[in-house]
Amino acid sequence: MSGPKCSKAELERPRLEELERPRREEERRRRAAEKRRRRVKRERAIRAAKERAQNALTEGQKAIRDAVNAGAERYAANELQRAQQMLDQAESAFKRGNYDRGDVDIAFTQAQVAKDEAAKVRRITAARMEEERLRREMERQEAEAKSAMIAAEQMEGYVESLPHDKFAPGRLARIRRNLE
Repeated sequence: MSGPKCSKAELERPRLEELERPRREEERRRRAAEKRRRRVKRERAIRAAKERAQNALTEGQKAIRDAVNAGAERYAANELQRAQQMLDQAESAFKRGNYDRGDVDIAFTQAQVAKDEAAKVRRITAARMEEERLRREMERQEAEAKSAMIAAEQMEGYVESLPHDKFAPGRLARIRRNLE
């Protein structure tokens, strides 16, 4: 009645497999959970980077809009155009949105640069507007001074045309000194 002879190791093998099965299952579940955690963490990082880039794009658009409203098209057109080009590049990089290639980070960086450039454009615009205002004020003051000189010359001519006996001695000299 002897059946096939099995070694002790062969007899214990199924038993060892039964004992190792829960450990292998636990290891498989642990690896799957770790993979899910890494995927979720990466998705959160991508979502945060996209949100950050979108906020930077919005700020850049607002800065350019503010510069245009301040008169940058007239006073700093070249600088405004450069800022708009940077913002357009940032928007196209954001639309590509390939996180692995860094498009989202590039979009964020370019949007920040565009925003800073638009702020610079706004400062340039304000300075050039002030410069123009001061130039106009100086021209106005020069015109007023010129008209005052003409009026003074006319007054002097009128006074000299009057008979001198109507003035007290030295009165004409005082009038001339006051006109100067």
